[in-house]
Amino acid sequence: FTPDGNARMEFTPDAPQVAFVSEDNVWRCDTLAANNFTWNQISYIGAQLMDIKTVTGHPNILYAVDNNKKLYRCDNALAATPTWTNGIILANNTNVYASIATVSTDSNIVYVSCNSKIFRSVNRGQNFTSVTANLPNINIKKIIADPYAADESIYALVGNAVYYKNKTMSNWLNFSYGMPTIAEAQDLLIFNNGTPNAVLRVSFYGRGIWETDLTSLTGLNHNNVLTKMIDVYPTINNGTFTIDTRSLTLQHMKLKVIDVLGKSVYHQDLQAGQLNTVNLNVAKGKYFLKLEGEGYNGAGSIIIQ
Repeated sequence: FTPDGNARMEFTPDAPQVAFVSEDNVWRCDTLAANNFTWNQISYIGAQLMDIKTVTGHPNILYAVDNNKKLYRCDNALAATPTWTNGIILANNTNVYASIATVSTDSNIVYVSCNSKIFRSVNRGQNFTSVTANLPNINIKKIIADPYAADESIYALVGNAVYYKNKTMSNWLNFSYGMPTIAEAQDLLIFNNGTPNAVLRVSFYGRGIWETDLTSLTGLNHNNVLTKMIDVYPTINNGTFTIDTRSLTLQHMKLKVIDVLGKSVYHQDLQAGQLNTVNLNVAKGKYFLKLEGEGYNGAGSIIIQ
């Protein structure tokens, strides 16, 4: 095949030697580390594919969506001769933009964006329900799931803005605080390795790449070796939220809250090993959390609405 600007690539951490690429069909490479690796065609769809996506923890599951309202699923993508479902008809056009997001905590759940709409399936694409809700009626360039989130955290690049939703929310939240307002957004990417280094990145034409923390506090590093999870909830709140440090054995921790301009707006001493309530009296918007204590440090973010 001859790749062009319509090609899409997909990698999976569950099979590091494997890559998938799509145009009007899907090809697979099984030997990425080889000097002369080869690609083998594994589908015969014959339509422009807008996106392909595997499922974290289930590298055999591979989805593809074309430009004619059809979703395809393969349940044995690593087999010698993979088989695909017939095209599942989607409820909205996919001729301009279409994107797929899968959920690491449930291999049955898949999200598909179709031009200006987003749909969710709980049975691997057999049936879909619209979750477009309050999103503006403009094309959705990309959707992406946080692989470490337990609540189906989904980010959507809608026009030049980013929106966020998880399974507990009925509406989408504008997650675009501090982003450029006059440049055209190009792409959306999550970097998350389960540490406080996790970020969401957005690229803009002529304005470079912008990044921000994800919606939840990712973890605390102990001497760069041991990672212990803590909970911050709700991450979208009215200024009052809880920091759960019951999994930690420290005596004291310090919390610092920073706005999108980098200004410290609040600080508080926390007790480790218990539930800590935080009450912020600040303007609505996104804020970053920094925690420190006896060799531990953590970072995350909340949104006050």
